[in-house]
Amino acid sequence: MDQRSRYFVRITKRGPVGERFGWAICRQDNSLEVNRSTESFETRAEALLDSVHATAFLVFPLTVNGPSASREDSVGAINAIKAKLDDPVFASQELRGLFRETYAANRRLRAEITQGVQEVLGQLREIQGKLRGVPS
Repeated sequence: MDQRSRYFVRITKRGPVGERFGWAICRQDNSLEVNRSTESFETRAEALLDSVHATAFLVFPLTVNGPSASREDSVGAINAIKAKLDDPVFASQELRGLFRETYAANRRLRAEITQGVQEVLGQLREIQGKLRGVPS
């Protein structure tokens, strides 16, 4: 089974008082961080643009099919990927896709957190009701 993992980019505030931004690439299935920026950026957009190059190995995994693949074939594949990353239209399309996936992942995470908080609040209300019934 050749099932590829899906990833999303998380833009986070970094530095003093959150004035600068960084990025982290996370697995969508378990939110495990697989890569993060080593530098910080002035804006969220700069951080997201920098993350495009880091996600290239996830978007375009290079696999060598058996011993017949020559070094020239591998170099050609790498150069084709580099050319695509430098194409502003391609980069823009990839960024849009990353935006959509990140937004959807954040929306799902927000819904899970909201549901968890509601469950905890319900449990706290039950405990509070029980405590009111206990004489002091």
